Amino acid sequence: MKPLLVILFSLLGFFLFAQNESSNDGKYILHIKKASGKITIDGKLDEADWQEATPLTSFIQNYPSDTSQAEMQTIARATFDDQFIYVSGICYQPHKYTVQSLRRDYPNSSSDNFFVTLDPFRDKLNGFYFASTPYGVEKEALLFTGPGGVDNNIDWDNKWYCNATREEDKFIIEMAIPFKTLRYKLSPNGINEWNINFGRTNYNFNEKSSWAPIPKNFRLIDLNFSGKLIWDDAPPSPGKNFSIIPFTLVGRSKDFEAATQANNDIEAGFDAKVGITPSLNLDLTVNPDFAQVEVDQQVTNLSRFELFFPERRQFFLENSDLFGTFGFPNVNPFFSRRIGIGNNVNTGENVRVPIIAGARLSGRINKDWRIGFLNIQTGKSVKFELPSTNFTTAAVQRRVGLRNSLGFMFVNKNEFENKTPETKYNRMVGLDFNLATKNAQTDGKFFIHRSFSPMISNGEYAMGSFIEHNTPKLVYDISFENIGINYRADVGFVPRNGYYRSEGSQQSVFYPKNKSSHLINNWRIGPDYDIFYGGCRSFL
Repeated sequence: MKPLLVILFSLLGFFLFAQNESSNDGKYILHIKKASGKITIDGKLDEADWQEATPLTSFIQNYPSDTSQAEMQTIARATFDDQFIYVSGICYQPHKYTVQSLRRDYPNSSSDNFFVTLDPFRDKLNGFYFASTPYGVEKEALLFTGPGGVDNNIDWDNKWYCNATREEDKFIIEMAIPFKTLRYKLSPNGINEWNINFGRTNYNFNEKSSWAPIPKNFRLIDLNFSGKLIWDDAPPSPGKNFSIIPFTLVGRSKDFEAATQANNDIEAGFDAKVGITPSLNLDLTVNPDFAQVEVDQQVTNLSRFELFFPERRQFFLENSDLFGTFGFPNVNPFFSRRIGIGNNVNTGENVRVPIIAGARLSGRINKDWRIGFLNIQTGKSVKFELPSTNFTTAAVQRRVGLRNSLGFMFVNKNEFENKTPETKYNRMVGLDFNLATKNAQTDGKFFIHRSFSPMISNGEYAMGSFIEHNTPKLVYDISFENIGINYRADVGFVPRNGYYRSEGSQQSVFYPKNKSSHLINNWRIGPDYDIFYGGCRSFL
């Protein structure tokens, strides 16, 4: 364990100050003005306010060549009123589109689209994504930066409006995004600035482009390369945000063959969202009904270990990266899908456990601090012999330097009326450092976690480090993991325990000389290794 600690903190000290190069926010600037009239979201852009809004042209390719003007150009504009920020895009291309699905939240990298990314706090780590296909199919996501670069959560859903029209040489997108959907604060000095970028994907012509240019070895949604949005007129003051979703289920059943008396079932509950501040939200739930949640993709598991399925319940989604990105994907101390589910002691299968009530406070205090607190109580299951359980989680994240962050997490699971001392409680404390250099070429993570359980006193640790360097022609990464034999994360996702692991790779990237090729965008060659030593004990 000691050699890994030396490597971990040596890398941390070296990369903490590895900040260089500049970004686009000082070179690409959009001034947004308040609209004077009503804007109708019909995809036509025939209002006078659109003509007065600053047009953004000369989109730059992200692929195939990140130094060339886009062949299929775009004109983007933005304006706002007291309720919405409006975004439009005139996207030039022949009337021939690649669209895989007409379903909302269509899969990534599947359809032609126009999109906007917003970073109201200008930290280049978290933001919002709104996109539309040429047929007006909507897609929204929360953006966050973690090991391996920017990532997104498309399971986050919110209310906004979009429409599209199509002509022979172009399609037009018109969006209205409610300010209540966004999280932001007004500047006390009256100078309000956000980060913003506009982008296009055109799969029929194998081209990707954006207003503020993004190197081809990065994704178009990378917030690090955004331009600057300057509000000539201040956005509206974020008001109090409150919403409630109640439900009632009524049922009646009777066994006619047994001639039993009919049973009447009534069930009720609600979910609520309360805006404590414009960037800090309180989610409440009482006897929640998750029947409306999208089902998981069906997967055949041929391994010895359980599979990871993403969280889709809306109660857990906003700021989910604050809770769920500690550790590595396979050493995750908090996995919200453990809440509301238990293990049938008779068959070993997972079974539903009723959630009595819960509260979840999450969001930003300011540009540098993010906090999260969750407390949920589940009921007792007599049928499956499962005790009532309380789940408590607290997370704090502090921005360090330009794009680095330091996070602390505490997780507690406490079972009541449990006759098995070994599982009565499980606790975990952890410290994570996330690295993201200013030029986004180097990112990584370093973490150390410690669990606490009854009747165990040693081997309750987990630690790891990861570094990746990404350039257009060379990509390499290296990671280390050391998981103690008695490390337990009952509210996490840790398929195996008691092992050492080191893995890495180096790839040389080659791009075809024929830039119009639609078959091969790039090809890579290089060595990789994966060294694993230890056991595979699991407590779950």
